[in-house]
Amino acid sequence: MWLILSLLTAFFESVANAFSKRGALKIDVLSVTWAQRFFSIFIILPLIFITNSFQSVNQTFWVAIITSSLLNTITSLLF
Repeated sequence: MWLILSLLTAFFESVANAFSKRGALKIDVLSVTWAQRFFSIFIILPLIFITNSFQSVNQTFWVAIITSSLLNTITSLLF
């Protein structure tokens, strides 16, 4: 199961990078970065409700999420 999920993650990440590069030629880099982060919420939120995967989180989780978000945004801007 994890092998399939990791392969799908790699595939979709490469597709996202390809579309980001292609979009960056015609659209402002900040707009592409924002759109990539914003529109993913429309996929993530329904999946949370469908799978009923609400779990309690602690402070370490939020530190990791904020750090990851900042690093991913910086990476997208510099990419």
